[in-house]
Amino acid sequence: MRMTHHIINQNGENITDDWGHLPLLSVDDLSSLNNDASKAFIITSDDDLDAILPHFKGVAHIAIDFAHFADGRGFSWARILRDEGFTGHLRAMGHIMPDQFRHAMAVGFDDIALPADLTERYGAEAWRDVAAFKLPDYQSRLQAKV
Repeated sequence: MRMTHHIINQNGENITDDWGHLPLLSVDDLSSLNNDASKAFIITSDDDLDAILPHFKGVAHIAIDFAHFADGRGFSWARILRDEGFTGHLRAMGHIMPDQFRHAMAVGFDDIALPADLTERYGAEAWRDVAAFKLPDYQSRLQAKV
């Protein structure tokens, strides 16, 4: 099932969904994934990532579903996929709030796919604002005092 999503890139901009034409496959379709860049795969919070990891060689698109705001496993899974060498396009999909945006990018997501209701709730400005916001680091503060 494919829902309409608004895609937010690393700059907080709403962009065109460049995977809209790809089949979005589940864990049940693992046997058809190896070395096939023409398919997108979705991982849900119910999936066993350890059992799935060996099947991602050559897959170009992975979406990690965030079914609830409070379920942060998708952030861990993104980091694990990147640490295991996944170099394809990694998308966070679902219930992501603007204050989670920077962390999503830091763990390796390329963009976020939001349901229309969340896009309307937060507005485009919220995503641009959090993408542009840079936290000062302690080293800059220390060097300024020298």
